[in-house]
Amino acid sequence: MASVGQGHGRLARSFRVLPSLGAGSVLASLLACASAAEAADCTPPLAQLVLVKGSVELVRQGTSRLTAADTDAGLCAGDTVVVHQRAQAALLLSNATVVRLDQGTTVTLSPPAGARPALLNVVSGAIYVISR
Repeated sequence: MASVGQGHGRLARSFRVLPSLGAGSVLASLLACASAAEAADCTPPLAQLVLVKGSVELVRQGTSRLTAADTDAGLCAGDTVVVHQRAQAALLLSNATVVRLDQGTTVTLSPPAGARPALLNVVSGAIYVISR
């Protein structure tokens, strides 16, 4: 999942060019992009973040930009959750399964296919599954 870290670096480099545009227009553009990227595009979401402790970030499908994760954020197919060191997160899947993500874990949601439910691709780290 090296592209997540590299994407974050590209974003940081692109901000160095923006000051020539004017602070007002840059701030307005950033706020518009942030609110659009944080909203889940699918209805209903495949999973929901129910616990965020420490530094947890999301990469929405179709982007390479890391955004801070919030509790109750809906997750769609292709979304990636990155749990940094000394952090934790928990997902509530649509079938009432709770998946706890340990520090240093990166997971991506895959879309459901036919009768198969959505899959959770563990890129790195450890998960704990609690089903009822």
